[in-house]
Amino acid sequence: SPQLTSLPCNSITSLSLINCNLNDNSFPRDFSLKHSLEYLNLSMNPIRFLPDSFRVLKAVKRLRLYNCNQLQILEDLPETAELWALGCPLLEKITLKPGLLIKGFVFPYKCEKLLEVESVFKVVPIG
Repeated sequence: SPQLTSLPCNSITSLSLINCNLNDNSFPRDFSLKHSLEYLNLSMNPIRFLPDSFRVLKAVKRLRLYNCNQLQILEDLPETAELWALGCPLLEKITLKPGLLIKGFVFPYKCEKLLEVESVFKVVPIG
């Protein structure tokens, strides 16, 4: 499959990669737009997690992940104003970088395995 190894412009504020068949190994390794990217849509891609290169993004305010059927965990997310994770049936946990918050979270419809969204809710057994 083709690989998207880098993104050339450092002033992009909005990026939609919907249904690009991105998997864990074909995700951009170099986010040269780490200080400018505010909106990122990764919907309908077979990623299991966000790669390490995602963690350098500092400005992302809106992250959309619709129908990512393989997505299992979202770790160390930057502070976001909007997180949309819908139709991700394998997603179990969402965590943030220490001390950060999700300011707007859309209820995770069709994310049946989701047990924890850090600072929002955590499902624990009572017995």
